Amino acid sequence: MTDRFDDYSNANVFVDYEFDRHAHQRSNPKWLERTLKKSDTRFIVIWRHRCAVTSRSLQFARADELQPADLGSPVFLGMHNQAAVFAIDLGAARAVPTAYQGWDFQGLRSIGTHLCASEAALAAFALAMVLWIRRHRFCGLCGTATTTAAAGHVLHCSNPECGERSFPRSDPAIIVLATDNERVLLGRQASWPEGRYSTIAGFVEPGESLEAAVRREVAEETGHLVSAVEYVSSQPWPFPSSLMLGFTAQVSGTAQHPTDEELEDVRWFTLDQIVTRTLNGPALLPPPMSIAYRLIERWFDQLYDEPLAQIIARRRG
Repeated sequence: MTDRFDDYSNANVFVDYEFDRHAHQRSNPKWLERTLKKSDTRFIVIWRHRCAVTSRSLQFARADELQPADLGSPVFLGMHNQAAVFAIDLGAARAVPTAYQGWDFQGLRSIGTHLCASEAALAAFALAMVLWIRRHRFCGLCGTATTTAAAGHVLHCSNPECGERSFPRSDPAIIVLATDNERVLLGRQASWPEGRYSTIAGFVEPGESLEAAVRREVAEETGHLVSAVEYVSSQPWPFPSSLMLGFTAQVSGTAQHPTDEELEDVRWFTLDQIVTRTLNGPALLPPPMSIAYRLIERWFDQLYDEPLAQIIARRRG
């Protein structure tokens, strides 16, 4: 594993290798009860799909800043700066609950790159857990209401004759930078901002390996065959519960016309074309918080004599 690989995998937003999830305490009710009463315990507050923030940081709320009713089923996330952190869900009502009006709630797509690594990872974890619990309020086997256990990390069916337990899941999705060495193959969806292109991506199907998913998605969306599939890094993607698994691959031929209709256009881009579009527009690349951007940046920086980040900074300057 090279230093360059480490640099780019560490750069993925929502990734923090130092965060301590303290998972061994999730099923320790006495520890959890004591911890919830501590003055230094903090809460990440989520309303709809947004987190409470202050300036460019998460708003780590104290218990006395929250309504007692909202403290009923907190989700334990782990330890941050030696203090326990929980997630609190205010629900998905259109309006902010009255007691929290005046708080600033922002989506992770807009604040992800402004948060430090640990806060971004915590926010992604909190949002993914809250959205999972919202989507599993009833048992998938018998339809009875579920209750939380293990500090929010297990959902129990409340029907004693069923007793089904559910656990958080992440949906694996591959995302691949397909190249012929000097060019990169990118596609765009019709719903994206004008001019934006990105890497090829798609969910892994049941019974499918990651490598097979890479080959299938590229073929289905672009009509190209790929080989030399190599794993690069991963990124949690809490919109709502994906795990993006980043790869590179070499285009080795054309086998068919694209068979799905997800992309409205697929085309090759050279290094010089990326530089020109970056400097003069329209904006080409996916958002910097995405692993798609990191894959493109990694490939670009290996081949070009000026880092992509520096070229972007020149445009802004």
